[in-house]
Amino acid sequence: IWISIPPNVPANDIIGEKHILNNQVLANGPNVTGGDHFGFGGRNGELVGNTAEGSWADGFAFGNTGLEMRNWIIRNNRAINNGAQGFMIYRMRNSTIADNFASGNRGDGIYVSGGEDNVIENNEVRNNNVKGINLMDDLEPSPRGSYRNMVRGNRVYNNAVGIQESG
Repeated sequence: IWISIPPNVPANDIIGEKHILNNQVLANGPNVTGGDHFGFGGRNGELVGNTAEGSWADGFAFGNTGLEMRNWIIRNNRAINNGAQGFMIYRMRNSTIADNFASGNRGDGIYVSGGEDNVIENNEVRNNNVKGINLMDDLEPSPRGSYRNMVRGNRVYNNAVGIQESG
């Protein structure tokens, strides 16, 4: 599932607000475009009740299209045994990442690069190969820090590193 809205086109002119609810996508391989199970760009969306399991890349990839990401609700999703990050969140702003489950991913459970004013709360993040939750500055294409992100009430355990902010 890929959704991408150009930043200069109002989202409602294309498909309206984006609501991706209660899907299960399992074991997609490198023949799938981009390799990620779910990939998103644009504004004003919700991703609720979905499962991404067994991808050779990221389970859920937000903003990797290079488009602005803002005002998303990412809630009650499961990222399990994916080949990279469970949730890869790139340059997202003013969004909520809550009540999700990330386990057994080869990268980080939740990876946020260049994010601002997000709330990351009440997630269970365990048994990932690298970090449970990783907040870092974005260095490409131009440096951009991660600012004013609230991380609270998460259950993070049995990862190589628990929660890390770097940059």
